[in-house]
Amino acid sequence: MNVSESAKEAAVIAIFRRNHVTREYGRMLLSDISSEWASSGLRDGDLANAVVELIQSGILIHDEIDGVGVLELTPVGVAYLAGTRLGPSEVAEEVKNMITLNRTRRRKPAPLPAVLARRSGDASQAR
Repeated sequence: MNVSESAKEAAVIAIFRRNHVTREYGRMLLSDISSEWASSGLRDGDLANAVVELIQSGILIHDEIDGVGVLELTPVGVAYLAGTRLGPSEVAEEVKNMITLNRTRRRKPAPLPAVLARRSGDASQAR
């Protein structure tokens, strides 16, 4: 399934929303975001791409506190969460993203190609 960048970004923002992190400079640990991302049905690499885009868009800020990575909502991010930046085309895009993310969560993992399945079987026997 081809998932748009905006759907991936919406998935990150949804994590903040589900955790009630909706105020300016509200923070989430990167490890917590990553844990929740695992249940989204999206690839791990998509998380990094979405976070970079959200940082470049001014929605999130990356910081470290005592050596632990966190993401913080900016004022722009708060407005995004509140939906104040959404016009008709953005609302349509948000609905499309929600549908895509719901489908992604429900899909079954793709089976490993036969060559990879044999290799993973060989690796487990070697242990």
